[in-house]
Amino acid sequence: MGAKTPGRKDHRAEVTKTLLRRALISLLEEKPIGSISVAELCRKADVSRSTFYAHYDTPEDLLESIQTEFVGELTALPREDTASVYEHMLYTCQVSLKNKDFYLLIASDHHARALFRRKLLELMDDPPELHDFPENPTPEQSAQRFRMLAVAEGCAGIINDWCDRGMRESPEAVARAVADFVALCN
Repeated sequence: MGAKTPGRKDHRAEVTKTLLRRALISLLEEKPIGSISVAELCRKADVSRSTFYAHYDTPEDLLESIQTEFVGELTALPREDTASVYEHMLYTCQVSLKNKDFYLLIASDHHARALFRRKLLELMDDPPELHDFPENPTPEQSAQRFRMLAVAEGCAGIINDWCDRGMRESPEAVARAVADFVALCN
């Protein structure tokens, strides 16, 4: 029998990872990540434990992989001065809809929410980093920080509400609502 081609092996690995991810998402609907064993995950995905360990160390490692991939896809759209808030949010909504099950997991993760908030802050004109604010800010600096957080959390809230309600509206409608909200706040 001939040697397997790298393309074939890569495809099989991706199929296996997809099965494991779907199994983990299904199990996370029933219990927290700390209560999910490798054996249980493998049974649900119909893969062997050795196959699991060829790709991941723990169920937590698999969850982190899902989160990293999703956040990476969300932040893949480069910030361009010519791209509007609408265009950025349309892309974000389309990625979220395409990865609906993954998004529901990510939305509950504090670290991923912080990355998402930072992405939303980048949509503002010349935004300072939140950690750049002085320890003892002036009233104007505090007001600026509060405005930035209100916009970022407001946008995230719109996206989360859309997701929680089953993503019934089109990505275009949600992106328009976010763009209108940001315009009101600027």
